[in-house]
Amino acid sequence: MIDKPVAIIGAGIAGLTAANFLHRNGVPVILFEAGSQIAGLAKSYADADGFSYDFGAHFITNRLAAAVGIGAQCRDVKYYGESVRLRGKTYSYPFGLMGVPRFVTSAVKAKIRRAPAAQTAAEYFRRSYGEALADQVALPLIEAWSGAPADQLAPSVGNKLSHGVGYTMYLKAMSRWMGLAVSSGYCNEMPENPHVWHVYPEGGVAAVCNRLAEPIHDLIRMESPVENILVRNGRAVSVRAKGVERAVSAVISTAPCHILPKLVTGTDALKPLSAFRYRPMIFVNLRMEGRGILPDTVLWTPESEFPFFRLTETIHSMPWLAPEGKTIIT
Repeated sequence: MIDKPVAIIGAGIAGLTAANFLHRNGVPVILFEAGSQIAGLAKSYADADGFSYDFGAHFITNRLAAAVGIGAQCRDVKYYGESVRLRGKTYSYPFGLMGVPRFVTSAVKAKIRRAPAAQTAAEYFRRSYGEALADQVALPLIEAWSGAPADQLAPSVGNKLSHGVGYTMYLKAMSRWMGLAVSSGYCNEMPENPHVWHVYPEGGVAAVCNRLAEPIHDLIRMESPVENILVRNGRAVSVRAKGVERAVSAVISTAPCHILPKLVTGTDALKPLSAFRYRPMIFVNLRMEGRGILPDTVLWTPESEFPFFRLTETIHSMPWLAPEGKTIIT
């Protein structure tokens, strides 16, 4: 029997999921959130002019919606597409890129070679997709996103897809045939299939967090940044927030890895985590007249001439996020 609560740091989707799961299984919990709102990177906003914005993810899957219990509150996303802008031309992903001879030739050569296991992200992409596609598309995007050279990144960066190129093409083809945005590359924990597609909750992606918070509302401490986690004999024994110390049986943290060691006293076990580096990204939402300004929902721009690496026009996939005749480009 656990008599002291498990402390959870952060009321984003991860912290709320953990708290909700433990609570349903009879484990006492207390959730500390530094801000004045829950949801973290899953916040959603709507302005007075009829535009809606999601801070992080633009949609969820019908599988997640059903698991959380908000399936009936979601609209199906009929279409989702990605393209790459390269040398003044736009290529759809993956079929358009497969039609470029230099990419195909380079990819075939990479498959024929028997190279040893990749040690860096640069090696992973060159050996998996060929030097042409890696050097012109994949690696510039990875470096722009991470802020680090690809030869300094782990090969696991490339393991976004748990299945191969062939299965990705199958899911894309099924998406076209079904008229639904079939999920591809969004879950490594559960198998993807044509019966898993994207949906959008009423009120935005934050609806997931709102539902998770309902049964644990009284257990959430808002505007309560954690100041210290005390560890004795390798176990977390207390948490101090807003100057008040509380005994706990364990701590689950969703704080960034490099911040967590600064909160912990009584052990140096987490000290290596302080070496983690994070790069901030700036998101700009442009409200514009007209629709279909971009060729696809997402347009990747790997070339260095652009001061951004991705443009997103969510209206391609979810037209209800902007008033008629208007659009949002992020």
